Amino acid sequence: EWLQAGHPFADRCAKSAHSTTKQRFEAPVFLLFLDCVCQVYQQFPCSFEFNEQFLVLLFEHSYASQFGTFLCNNECDRKKVKLATKTVSLWSYVNSPENLRTYLNPLYEPNNGVVWPSVAPQSLQLWSGLFLRWETNKSAEDAAWQEVIHIRHHNKELKSKVTKLRRQLEELQREARDANLLEE
Repeated sequence: EWLQAGHPFADRCAKSAHSTTKQRFEAPVFLLFLDCVCQVYQQFPCSFEFNEQFLVLLFEHSYASQFGTFLCNNECDRKKVKLATKTVSLWSYVNSPENLRTYLNPLYEPNNGVVWPSVAPQSLQLWSGLFLRWETNKSAEDAAWQEVIHIRHHNKELKSKVTKLRRQLEELQREARDANLLEE
């Protein structure tokens, strides 16, 4: 939506590898948006299909320009320089099956309700996954996430078994009633 709405990435991300604009238009608007999304994600980690790594990826590539997705200021500029024929889209990279798993949230549970994030100062946190990504040792956190993924997978398997056993029980009860072995 940011791209189609014409957010001027070339102007706002003036320190990107391919920006030709002067720095007076530089403003971290997209970063602020991603930080807001991360704040809500931290308060409601089960409500997002993507994970924090995905937000960091978007930030990094809005400046790094490895993909053509964030180059130029709008769709018209991208067409003028024939960007689609010269670069690869970030979305084709992210949506490839081997990469998509990296950016999916293992805690995601579809939620039709509205999430109401707290904006109280004590609810807001430094986005350490971005701003401290080179300073912190993530091995314990990564191990914890792997355990969470394992537990959630095991939980899904158990729920599936329970559902199967309930169906079998209902079928056996129906057969028993039909054979007059059980009273209704």
